[in-house]
Amino acid sequence: MTSAKGLPIADAFHELQHQPDETFTRTSYKQLCGEMYLQYAFATEHLGIKIEPYLESGDPYENSRAMRTDAVTNKHLYFLPTTDQAFGSGTPDMTGNWMTRETDIEVAGYPLLINDVFRAVHDLFGHAIPNTTFGPSGEERAWHCHSRMCTALALPALTTETRGQNCWVNFGPHMRSGAGKLHDDGNPGWLPPSQRPFAVQKNGLLPSWISGIALIQDAHGLIQCREEQRLH
Repeated sequence: MTSAKGLPIADAFHELQHQPDETFTRTSYKQLCGEMYLQYAFATEHLGIKIEPYLESGDPYENSRAMRTDAVTNKHLYFLPTTDQAFGSGTPDMTGNWMTRETDIEVAGYPLLINDVFRAVHDLFGHAIPNTTFGPSGEERAWHCHSRMCTALALPALTTETRGQNCWVNFGPHMRSGAGKLHDDGNPGWLPPSQRPFAVQKNGLLPSWISGIALIQDAHGLIQCREEQRLH
């Protein structure tokens, strides 16, 4: 992931409004949630992977290689549960957020939210199995890998939750000088990954040049997906 790609995507995410009930947003997020249920079931029931919340302090894995080893070799995967500290920065408007909805899945007494299901599934199919890292380039590849498992209707929501959020984390305002220039690695103002804030959680769809999918409503009120050229 280069700054030429990361910066404009980060800007688009920064300007995105939380509109969970907007027609296209609601439709794409509803589809994404349904597909995450199916992918979670496939991972746990067919692949036999035990998915558990990591309830200790810190991160469950030292790096992406350790996570891959646990998932592929041990058939086990920890995910970071949804908390106020690990679900966005600042004071976002969480009203109606699709990702905070409850599910009927419970693991070791811990009830999973949609966000828990999604993050676990994305870590497995976006990172662990295809062996991608957690850095900017790895996150970009994880989005590409996971997007191949989703329908066109779910892809815009997936893009907001992955490509959009990750670009904001790595190329957002906190990574730039007052003049808007990206800080160089190691220079004053540059933040290591562990100190970068989480992106504010919000439901909305980024422009089609980011997701590659435009949602349109036909004359009968049905929502259709149209492929668009996206930023590679």
